Amino acid sequence: LRRMLERCLDIVLEHTGMEAGAVRLWDRESGKLVAACHRGQFKEFLCRERAIVVDECPCGHVATTGQPRAGHPAKLNDAGRHPCLAPGLNFAAILPLKSSKGVQGVLYVATRGGHTLDARHMEMLTVMCNQVGVAVENARLFQDLSTTEAQREVDRLKSEFMSAVSHELRTPLGFIKGYVTTLLRDDLTADQETQREFLQIINEEGDKLQKLIDDLLDASRLHSGGLRLRRTRAKVGNIAEQAIEKLRTTFPEREFLLDPVREDPEVAVDPWRIEQVIQNLVDNAVRYSPTGKPVRVRVQFEGPEVVVSVRDQGDGITAQDLRRIFEPFFRGRQALDRSPGGTGLGLTICRGIVEAHGGRIWVESKRGRGSTFYFALPLVPDRPDLEALDAEMTDPRQEIEKTEIPSSKGSSS
Repeated sequence: LRRMLERCLDIVLEHTGMEAGAVRLWDRESGKLVAACHRGQFKEFLCRERAIVVDECPCGHVATTGQPRAGHPAKLNDAGRHPCLAPGLNFAAILPLKSSKGVQGVLYVATRGGHTLDARHMEMLTVMCNQVGVAVENARLFQDLSTTEAQREVDRLKSEFMSAVSHELRTPLGFIKGYVTTLLRDDLTADQETQREFLQIINEEGDKLQKLIDDLLDASRLHSGGLRLRRTRAKVGNIAEQAIEKLRTTFPEREFLLDPVREDPEVAVDPWRIEQVIQNLVDNAVRYSPTGKPVRVRVQFEGPEVVVSVRDQGDGITAQDLRRIFEPFFRGRQALDRSPGGTGLGLTICRGIVEAHGGRIWVESKRGRGSTFYFALPLVPDRPDLEALDAEMTDPRQEIEKTEIPSSKGSSS
């Protein structure tokens, strides 16, 4: 819209001989006329005040009445104040930008020389301003539509999130309730091996509930800036090994490959949080890749960073989904097709943790050729004041999307 308005002003100045021009548009929230663009030799004088009250100058009068005005600024200055035109001007013309929905704003041109606009010029400008008014109306309608569509998308994601959370809660709770009820039945006698098997299942389902609650709390902390790091000297290669060993227990049927780490110097990180990132990325790879294909993890030191990569051999991610893969609640088309479970918060949490360390995270993927998630952490110089170091790091709220964890009352159904 701005480029279109600037182009229109250039044409107006070229054909009328005016030295400068500007466009002000109605701001629907404040009710003021706001500077949209300006062109010409002394354009800065035309927009000295970004927003003006409609009853304080001729621009507001034209916008209110829909009638153009032209002449010497002193003649136009009925309100006794003229915040939109500078002293020293010899001629000014103000025209409304009309559309079917009323006046959208005003266009005004001015000169310090002796040139004025005759009736032919004013008629030409009136026709052009009407066309510009229609264009502004259409642009605003498109913006409203885009805003509405964006809100619908947010509502859809929140609704899917609440459904996913409900499912993730209901499934383990159902298992726990069922096995506990069986163990408590007086008419059934289970041997020690069977009891142990039931208790093991109850324990595993309890771990799933704990993971879900931890994810929700972490997402809330990232949103509020309450995620605190507890840094210590640690080797990222060792952290990766620990994460893989735990995942082998969780997914005994899957193959995990950890490439040998050639060098593994100590860096200042929160080991538990970095292990959480690796586990989340590998868990994500497991969900979206075939059972018979391994997941490969690699730790490398590249210049001033340590880079960890997690590669799967799944179907890959579409270009459209890649742009939003780290957004809260977002679940790509693969998730809808495969129903892999989860809340859609794992990658958002990974991004928040990595960025809280001053690092970065990204993904490379091609359809049919799998995906590789990377995160890089800076090799912070050796220093004892780790608490001060944490205070210096980037607040993850600056990057995390400002999407609230929905409550049951605020979610869409």
